[in-house]
Amino acid sequence: MTHRNQHRPTAFTLAEILTVVVIIGIASAIVIPQISNRNDLRLASATRVVMADLMYAQNLSIARQTPYFVYFAASSTPQILGIYDDPSLADPIVHPVQKSPYSRTFNGDKDLDIPGVSINSVTIKAGSKTGNALGFSSLGEPLLLDSTGTTTALSEAAKVTLISGTLKQTIVVQPLTAEISITTP
Repeated sequence: MTHRNQHRPTAFTLAEILTVVVIIGIASAIVIPQISNRNDLRLASATRVVMADLMYAQNLSIARQTPYFVYFAASSTPQILGIYDDPSLADPIVHPVQKSPYSRTFNGDKDLDIPGVSINSVTIKAGSKTGNALGFSSLGEPLLLDSTGTTTALSEAAKVTLISGTLKQTIVVQPLTAEISITTP
């Protein structure tokens, strides 16, 4: 019995090569824009940080039985969020880890605390009064701190909207319960 060595050189067909090129093209069209634009991650991170700051202020209010306030300076440059124990909002409290004033800066600058994210709007209402400082009572109830230094229980949910690129997320603090949630407009 003789064996014929039918060794044929193997190669990819044109159809196989074109299929691979098309798959690589589709994958790169999906992946490359995601690499350069991470606004979704920046926004999600900033939202979690602001929520944590609100919960920290609320927990301090309950633990120390004195009001604490989160002030949003959304119209300043850079934008600032600070936690205060004095209704005059004179000096932020000391950050427990960093041992510096408890404040965060926004406004899209890469050198700030929260890069690429800005405070789009702040809505804190108690009846006809509005303000930019959300306080918490010794029971953890959310309060409006108005420009006169007076605190009033919220009449509707407080809302802080953050923006990164074209993406927005709103942190909502419910009156009475202080339940914190996130909505995406």
